[in-house]
Amino acid sequence: MARSDVWVVARLEDSLGRFYTLPLGSLHPMSVDRNRFPCVVPEDDKPARPDWCRLGGSLMPSRIRGISRLLPRTPVVLHSVGIVSLSGALDPGAIEIDDISVVDRLGKNLLVMETFDDPGRWQVLVNSANAQGDAFTGAIDVGGGKIPGVARFSWTQGSARDLRGFTMDDARAPLDAVVSPSFLASVGASVGDEVPVSVPGGSFAVRVTGTTGYFPTLDPNARPFILMDLQALVDRLNLGQMVGDVQWNELWIRLADTMKGEAAGTAPGAPAISDDALAKALTGSRVMFSRIIERGPMLADAETDPLVAAGWRALLAVAFGTVLVVSAIGFFVHARVSFEARLGEFALLRTIGLSMRQLLALVVLEQILVIGTAVGLGIFMGTRLGATIMPYLASSGAGVRVAPPMLTEVDWAGFCVTFGVVAAVFALVVTAILVYVYRMAIHRVMRLGER
Repeated sequence: MARSDVWVVARLEDSLGRFYTLPLGSLHPMSVDRNRFPCVVPEDDKPARPDWCRLGGSLMPSRIRGISRLLPRTPVVLHSVGIVSLSGALDPGAIEIDDISVVDRLGKNLLVMETFDDPGRWQVLVNSANAQGDAFTGAIDVGGGKIPGVARFSWTQGSARDLRGFTMDDARAPLDAVVSPSFLASVGASVGDEVPVSVPGGSFAVRVTGTTGYFPTLDPNARPFILMDLQALVDRLNLGQMVGDVQWNELWIRLADTMKGEAAGTAPGAPAISDDALAKALTGSRVMFSRIIERGPMLADAETDPLVAAGWRALLAVAFGTVLVVSAIGFFVHARVSFEARLGEFALLRTIGLSMRQLLALVVLEQILVIGTAVGLGIFMGTRLGATIMPYLASSGAGVRVAPPMLTEVDWAGFCVTFGVVAAVFALVVTAILVYVYRMAIHRVMRLGER
């Protein structure tokens, strides 16, 4: 039955990765390019119908009943062939296809690209619920025998502009993806499972190959996310599109050294390159865009006020200096009082033959044990306190945890400077104690002991 409202279309991709729909002709039947591919349809009073009619169209830009096309950049790749109703609901039907051909560069010879000797290489596009009943098989005659080199595509009822067709792409295989742990928790899946997902433009299945908690520009606190191969995703979504194509909508640009050199000498916090210069460069590269987001000013706005940071540094420096001086005085007083309480013991050790060098070494060892134990215990308690308290402070102004999370790190340069100062102060304290021990009068202490 002739159907003038049902069109045969091809889904193509040019070398720039742009997808578009090429109208071939209607099932009246009538080709888009009537001069090159004429198809004479007899009058209604004549029962005979043409056995075969070649449908075809030109790659040049045209507009056929609402299907606008762009000028492709060769080479062009065929992804799928199908039918679509442009004026109303799609009624069930079927067509038989003998071959897919193209015209050579000279426009004279017809080159056969697909003979359908093996229809099993093709599969049905399942881009909607109605397409579940479609079938693509080898054609059979009235006697039930196979017709070699002829394929038959049958479809069920559908809606207007619902593309139904067949493709050689693996349209049903799941796409490999890395997902966030929150995604697995929300769907109740685990690594290795196949999960159906729906995105603007189509639905498909993904195979979870791994998980990751963080990815640039994606906030795990806001919503789960999926990471997959961009080209595989674009190809899968565009197979079943009728008008236009689905493409990426964000591009990250790393400025070349030449563009960075042009921006040298700009004020701190200013963009590395002006938006006008970048827009001009993108326009020259034929990249269409709606807006440009400069990362530099955004990071500068997110930084803490330098005056506030300097105030905190001064406050911490004063606190550290005060604690260090008080600790040094307290340690010196404690060490001297402790030494005076044991003055008789030290004098007795000197009397029985302990040399001054050995006595001083004993005092140094005692102070190292005391100071080392105190410093080691303080470091351990400080790290544990930081690991316990800091995560509770890692919240944004909205009351949610920051992403990525706050981690406690050791600034080894600052660590060396801080503990160098501490070591120098306590070295002076120990030196003062050693001087006090060295000046000890043994005979006076012994006489005091005899009394």
